[in-house]
Amino acid sequence: MKKTSLFVLTALLTTLLASPFCSKKKPREKAFPVGPEKQKQILAYADPVMENILVGFNKNDYETYSRDFGNQMKKAQPEPAFQKVRQKIVGRIGLYKKHALTRIVKTGKYYIVIYAGEFEKEKGVQMRLVFNKNDASHKVAGLWFNSPGLRRK
Repeated sequence: MKKTSLFVLTALLTTLLASPFCSKKKPREKAFPVGPEKQKQILAYADPVMENILVGFNKNDYETYSRDFGNQMKKAQPEPAFQKVRQKIVGRIGLYKKHALTRIVKTGKYYIVIYAGEFEKEKGVQMRLVFNKNDASHKVAGLWFNSPGLRRK
């Protein structure tokens, strides 16, 4: 499998557009579940961040959508890229409706919060939100949306 050299690419870009940020094949780091106490701590910041992202997505409001992005995420997905990719996502799977936590894992220096999302035209959309373990500001380091509807050509 391919691993991105900048772990901050959004799924919007990686699943819908050919991304110039992909690197050569590397072994994938192992992911390990986090314990219940750590999960509570992570969800205390991850849930509001995901809510901002999804509300901003539905309202076509880049400021709200990217409010919690780190600098590299903002560089990876500036507003024009958001507009273009959002249009494709809405065309394929519709607007966001709801989501539920699937699991949280740690890998290398990251926590990955994985949600199952429901959109107007598709259920079970995997949404991965990534945070750097060492970033006390809890800025988003990566965001991916993945589903059969998004992968179809």
